[in-house]
Amino acid sequence: MASRGRLFPVCCTAEIPAEVMTRFIEANDENNFFFVFVDSLTEEYDEPSEAPVTNASSPNSPFIGKSTHECYELLQQLLEDTGSDIDYDCFAIMDERSIRDDTLLLAEGPEEEDGEAQSVRVPFDVASLVMLNFRAGNATASEYRERAEQEDDGVLKIGPYRRG
Repeated sequence: MASRGRLFPVCCTAEIPAEVMTRFIEANDENNFFFVFVDSLTEEYDEPSEAPVTNASSPNSPFIGKSTHECYELLQQLLEDTGSDIDYDCFAIMDERSIRDDTLLLAEGPEEEDGEAQSVRVPFDVASLVMLNFRAGNATASEYRERAEQEDDGVLKIGPYRRG
């Protein structure tokens, strides 16, 4: 198995307009070097995505309609096959809801060999903070998801946006 890289991949499980992808990159502008949109299993990814994003996600992306765990497995395959500079164990997923409310799923690979990848829905503007916490081992997707499930919209609230 190749070692995990420095970039956090963003998988699009639905067709995402370039404007939404650009809003995500701009919301994480201070840390935009962390994220790369991935829509091919044959391309090598070694540079971050930058705003403005000029093309919508590919309708032929292998991630379209996939579950969190399926995305995890595809990212592992991508890393093995291409040597991309991605961290398959900490990744993001843009879906249909991302288009409506500027949130996305942040995911971690399974904690146990036979486990499932876990995810939590977060606003675009806290994605880099949450991903850094995942990578540093300060929190897990499961822990954050428990907090998010207490919110009416199921979205993790951090800082001044957090309830009670």
